[in-house]
Amino acid sequence: MSRATTPRRRALQALALLLAAVATWHAATWAYYIRKSPPAFLGIEYDYTLSARAVTVTSVAAGSPADTAGLRVGDEIAAVNGRPLDTLNPLYDALLRGTPGDAVSFTVSRAGAATRSSVRAALGPPPAKSPSPVGQRIALDALSLFPLPFLLVGFTVLALRLDDRHAWLLALAFVGIGTGGPMDPMRFMPPPMRGPAYAHAILCALVTPALVYTFLATFPAVSLLDRRAPWLKKALLGVSIAAAVPLAASALTTGSLLPAGRFLAELGIAGWVDSIVILYAYGSIALGFVSLALNCLHPPSVEARRKARLIAWSFVLGLSPWLLVQGAGLVVGHGAMAFPFWLWAVPALMLMLLPLVFGYVVVKHRVLELSVLVKRSARYIFVQRGFVLLTLALSIAVMALVATFSARLLPRLTNAAVPSGVVVGALFALVMIRTGSRLSRRVEQRIDRAFFREAYDARRVLGDLAGQVGAAMCRDDLASLIEAALNEALHPRGVALYAGDDDRGALTLVRGPAGVPEALDRDLPLFTPLTGARRFMDMSAARAADAALAAPFGALEPECLVPLLNRRSEIIGILALGPRLSDEPYSRDDRMLLTAVARQAGLALESLGLAEQIAERRERDRRAARDMEIASDVQRRFLPQRAVPMSRVAFAGRCQQARAVGGDYFDFLELGPGCLGLALADISGKGLYAALLMAHLQASLRALSAAGSDLVPTLRALNRSFCESTAGNHYATLFFGRIDDDSGRLRYVNCGHLPPLVLRGAGGVERLRVTAGAIGMYEPWSCETEEITIAQGDLLVLFSDGLTEALDARGRELGEAGLLALVEAHRQQPLPVLIDRVIDAVIDFAGGDQQDDLTLVAVRGEPVGERRDEARAPALTGEAVLSHGQAGGTT
Repeated sequence: MSRATTPRRRALQALALLLAAVATWHAATWAYYIRKSPPAFLGIEYDYTLSARAVTVTSVAAGSPADTAGLRVGDEIAAVNGRPLDTLNPLYDALLRGTPGDAVSFTVSRAGAATRSSVRAALGPPPAKSPSPVGQRIALDALSLFPLPFLLVGFTVLALRLDDRHAWLLALAFVGIGTGGPMDPMRFMPPPMRGPAYAHAILCALVTPALVYTFLATFPAVSLLDRRAPWLKKALLGVSIAAAVPLAASALTTGSLLPAGRFLAELGIAGWVDSIVILYAYGSIALGFVSLALNCLHPPSVEARRKARLIAWSFVLGLSPWLLVQGAGLVVGHGAMAFPFWLWAVPALMLMLLPLVFGYVVVKHRVLELSVLVKRSARYIFVQRGFVLLTLALSIAVMALVATFSARLLPRLTNAAVPSGVVVGALFALVMIRTGSRLSRRVEQRIDRAFFREAYDARRVLGDLAGQVGAAMCRDDLASLIEAALNEALHPRGVALYAGDDDRGALTLVRGPAGVPEALDRDLPLFTPLTGARRFMDMSAARAADAALAAPFGALEPECLVPLLNRRSEIIGILALGPRLSDEPYSRDDRMLLTAVARQAGLALESLGLAEQIAERRERDRRAARDMEIASDVQRRFLPQRAVPMSRVAFAGRCQQARAVGGDYFDFLELGPGCLGLALADISGKGLYAALLMAHLQASLRALSAAGSDLVPTLRALNRSFCESTAGNHYATLFFGRIDDDSGRLRYVNCGHLPPLVLRGAGGVERLRVTAGAIGMYEPWSCETEEITIAQGDLLVLFSDGLTEALDARGRELGEAGLLALVEAHRQQPLPVLIDRVIDAVIDFAGGDQQDDLTLVAVRGEPVGERRDEARAPALTGEAVLSHGQAGGTT
């Protein structure tokens, strides 16, 4: 299933579309209502008291509708048009959405009056205002589009990197910052829109600082702060979301922020909450800047430092001035907009530049990688058509300016303003097109060099390729390398590579698009000019002279052919390139670089004999690996494949090999009715030789045990056989014993093996000492037998040295004590579970680095008559397991 059709990707697309729709709706409504001014006029200023749920009149304009109706300073308005002022929405609906002439009824409490009175006022037209300076109007028009650059950059990056966690963080952070404008426009919205608008603004305001910190703490690399406190970003996000959701829900249902504020005020914590929110917002962003600084000073890589510095500059330049102005407003006790206009407008305009600067570093400096298609599309717009678009934009601007100033300077000629603007704008466009072609080329070159260097700098890409083709190990590798580099550098519609074994036979297709021939005969017409020139051949010019030259390539319609020459300058291959996707011709630099690439590719083809030898060696290595896999499978089958029926004891074993084959071995042998043979051996050395010795030991032990001899004769014969068939420096440690099912007695010989442990049910640990030398070490050889009883609840543990000699990160051995502690911890578990958990714990102790085979066998005394099946089939992935329960279960 392709990535585009996976359910996860469809869900991400749906979520991105939903986020874009909500953010766009909020931005569009905010940008529309930010330009609104009250359509009607009452003439009062007021303060809202949360506890009284009333508006107190603080001033009344003389001669205003409020003055005419009798409203006075100090009056408390409790209701508007009969709607109580639990929120200010009744007042907004009456005053900000009303029209001149509308009658508004106020329920008023007046000082000295025992009862409330009703005051009725008719709204008037808004008073005329003197126009703002031109600079302020332009700045305000620009600020009315405040969310636009944040949404454009954020969702563009998200669309291109939908599966990237950082792209989501960036998009969400930019949506939040873009929503951070003043909330005044929401007063003008229709009542059904206020709730969603306030809820969206509250969510963004509270969660955005945490998103900014999370983004800066983890991109372009995880910062030192985040490595030390990875929980911090989750805590900030969790707390901010937990706080934002109920506030947003309140704003959504009431269409106002006041009910939540009243609730906090009644609890007496409103001031504390305000301080905490300010500390959280500034603290989160400050921690984000600290993370950026740490990535600049202590980056995990040079590339991370480069990206961190670019991001730091973009965020510091864009965000810091506005944060300083906002902080100053908090210090002096009023908002940033209470400062002189340009003191807050300039930082706000700089904040609008943040996404644009970030987009610049994304495109130019590759802070986030974009696809070649997007880069090519951007290049087409900004480079190939950039001058045309610039001319068009400037012409429209000139037309608008001429029309505007004509109407203002010559009011009597207003009707001629627009036609005169059109004429001047058209003349300006004509002059730009006639005289600006040279400037256009220079601008295009600068833009191309600055923004599209990586994907379109053919000199770098093809120059690197010329040095890489010599490393190709076969024709397919060479063709793949050439095709990838040409597609990245030149973007042809198709690439075909033909190669031959020498300079005489036909050239066969190594790689190419559908529709091209599988071979090219050397008697084709195209070989005549190609052989004569032995260099780049422009097929567009050659096709004009003779259409038959390009006919053999079919649908490819090559625009150029480049011969691949050997050291004797003989053609042993051809590189055919179709037209470029941009419809641009191949430049002179392109031809020179393609010739250099072809020269190196020809030398690589000439060395194909060596590549084929390497391929044959790889095939031999593959067969050897397959043989080793078969050997591993065979060795696993040497381990016990069926259980021996026993009633008084349960037993299980597992061998976890460190390599494909190993030298550890354990076995459960049926030595007669009610008699279990128990063996565990460790062959000296590792690898295939140890595995062969293990096979020999296993076969000999089973054959001798089947003969029915006692322990001592069996082991003497085994030692003799081992000495005769192995080198003197190879031997095996072995523990071999017989368990009688009726009595629970274990009679054993320990041939130089690590002493097994007996954990008594009544307490205490016994070790089964060494009673003989290692098998195969010397001859003559003697041994002694020992005997113990395995009672109910007793646990016998046999193990190889791979468990006790496992090393942790500090080089400390687990040791017998460590192994004993692990066994004790899982003693009450079923034997297969006990063995698995002990071996897994040893591997974890060694940090997952298993240096030796790990073999563990456990035997437990069980009460007679109890049935418990612990049997499990052997695993076939590098381990063998066999277990047996009291009932005599089989694997």
